[in-house]
Amino acid sequence: LVKGPKAIIDTMKYVETQILKTGIINNTIKKSVPVKKYNNVNYSKNKVTVEIPVEKYTEASMKIPIEAINQPDNIQLQVIPQEITVNYFVCLSYYERISPDDFTAIIDYSSINNSIGNRLDVKLIKFPEFIANIKYKPKSIDYLIEKK
Repeated sequence: LVKGPKAIIDTMKYVETQILKTGIINNTIKKSVPVKKYNNVNYSKNKVTVEIPVEKYTEASMKIPIEAINQPDNIQLQVIPQEITVNYFVCLSYYERISPDDFTAIIDYSSINNSIGNRLDVKLIKFPEFIANIKYKPKSIDYLIEKK
């Protein structure tokens, strides 16, 4: 419960707490944190309980096919290799949910004029929001152009 002048209360969207410094945490923590005080504002509680759940992560990898975009209908790009390997960290509870369909790796035909040699840069444009520390190889690939 928050009490104070209407002009202040009407504009409040949330109540801030003091900064909680934890350092490195390996297990879920639950701490009592003081509410940040403001002039002319009173709270029914001076502290709130903050719970920060921590879950174990694992490193995983997956092979993702490379898709060509902006390629004319009369052209077929042959890419070597045809897939990239993506390495990432994921919570154990999400590990089984991830599939290659959650990722999109592309090369852009329209960037051929800017490419060095017969190599195109690979871009990872889609990946699950709940993974971290994403790395992939190769970053660029060879290509051949075939006319249909």
